Order: sequence, then C-alpha cells, then structure tokens
Amino acid sequence: MTKYLQIICLFTLYASILYSQTHISAGKVSGVWQKENSPYFIDGEIKVPRGDKLIIDPGVKIIFTGRYKIVVYGTIQVIGTERDLILFTAQDSSLGWHGMRFLNAKDTSHIRYCILEYGRAVSQLPLHEYQADDIPYDNPESKWWDQTGGALLIINSNLIVDNCLFRNNFAQFHGGAISCVNYSTLYVRNCILKNNIADNRGGAFWIKHYVKPEIISCQIERNRSRNGGGGIFIEHRCHSLIRNCKISDNYTLSMGGGIFVSEYGNAVIDSCIVEKNRAGRGGGGIGFYTSMYYYVKISKNNF
Repeated sequence: MTKYLQIICLFTLYASILYSQTHISAGKVSGVWQKENSPYFIDGEIKVPRGDKLIIDPGVKIIFTGRYKIVVYGTIQVIGTERDLILFTAQDSSLGWHGMRFLNAKDTSHIRYCILEYGRAVSQLPLHEYQADDIPYDNPESKWWDQTGGALLIINSNLIVDNCLFRNNFAQFHGGAISCVNYSTLYVRNCILKNNIADNRGGAFWIKHYVKPEIISCQIERNRSRNGGGGIFIEHRCHSLIRNCKISDNYTLSMGGGIFVSEYGNAVIDSCIVEKNRAGRGGGGIGFYTSMYYYVKISKNNF
C-alpha cells in the first residue's frame, strides 16, 4: 500500500471515529442503541412507551446536553460488560441530567455494568417537608418526583441493577443516587455508590412505602444527606435486606450516618461492615426512630 493510500485510510478511520455520533430528540424511543453509533447525545426528554423496549449495547456512551430524563413505562435493557461499560453522563456536569425514571414499569428492566454520574433531581417547585399523606404515590407523573432520585427513581416498578457505579449524583429532596417507592421491587448487587448527596433524606438510597429491596455486596461510601440516612434511609412498611455491604464514611446532619430506619421501616442488616460514618444527632453507624412499629434484625456485622 502506498503512503498516499495509507494516509487516506487513516484519515477515513479518524473521520469515522470523530463523526460517529447520534443525536436523540425529545420523544419516544425503542429499539437498539449500538456502540458504532455512539456517543448518543440526548437533546430532550425521552420516553420508552409501555409495551416497548430499549436495548443499549455494551460500550455505548449516553451524553445529556441538558437536564433531560429518560422516562421508562416499558422495559429497558442496559447491559454492559466488565470491559465495555455503558456511561450515562452530562455534557455540563454542573447542570447535570435528570436521571432515569421508572413509572409503573412492571416488566423487569436490567441495568448492568454501567456508570451513572451527574444526575441532578431538581425542580423549581418550592421545597417543604411533606407528610406521608402529601406524597403523591398514586400519581407518579407528579412534578413532586422531579426532586427525588438523582440517578434512578423507581415507582411501582421492577428493576435489577448490578455491577454499576453511581457517583456525584444529587437530589434536591430524597435519594441522592436511588429512590425506590410504592410497591416496587429492587435488586442492587455488586454496585459502588459514592459521593452522592440528598438535600433531605438518604444520601445514596431512599426506600419507602411497601418496597422490597435487596442491597447485596455493595460499597456505599462518602455519601451525605441533611435529614437522616447519610448512606441509606428506610421507612414506611418496607422489608429491606442489606447483606455483605461495606457502608463507610457517610454523613448526615441528622440521625443514622450509615443507615437510618424510620417509623414502620423494616430491615435485615446482615454481614456488613459499618464504619467511620457520622451523624449530627446520633446513630453514627445505624440510627433508629423510637417506635414499636418497625422490625430490624442486625447480625454478623462488623462495626
């Protein structure tokens, strides 16, 4: 091959790498997002309709050009590999993106070998301390939820998450990284959740209202919240299993630096390392609300 042809081939390859990208406008999405068309720039709010499926292949990069969200009513399969992760990020990290929102998505979705960073669940609604009866569980479309779940919000939905990294996510209200509520099922395994912030409850997780989550073999570290559960906040008739996790260096201004179990919250905390967590009002490792209406089993843990 002549030097001239070599130069042409190299230029063609470079141009293909440079310009191989896809822009996604606001609206409905489904089908397959492939690595060869990556990165995918998200230019508006997108939705996976009920009955439809979006598949994202290993190695795909999803970059949000504004604070837009993915709303899932159907199914999403985001399956990376150990060597070919899938990235969800923001073009402007200070503006962020608005997370992935699962609303009445009863068919089980999977998120595997992904990085989810710079999610920001914020809105212009006035913030106040909602009472239990004020939370719109029967209306997952309510704008109230825009302030909850920095990277993931799961409402009456089923989701499996494994081998993912959640970092630098923020919620204006609850659940800096993940919020799971209202009869949902959530399995989180072999994940790292670090440097996430909630301006109210649950720096990494907020779990409430008849949810059955399992958090297995995860590292939950350096998260923080203002009003309880620097790492995890559990409340209101949930049955949570937290097993074989390392929960460390989390902080809250209130109670439960590592984990806070509030009224009607139920949890089994088994074979975990809970260390170096801090709380402004007590319960640096694990804090409890003083009530007869909860059940917590703590066994084989290292404090």
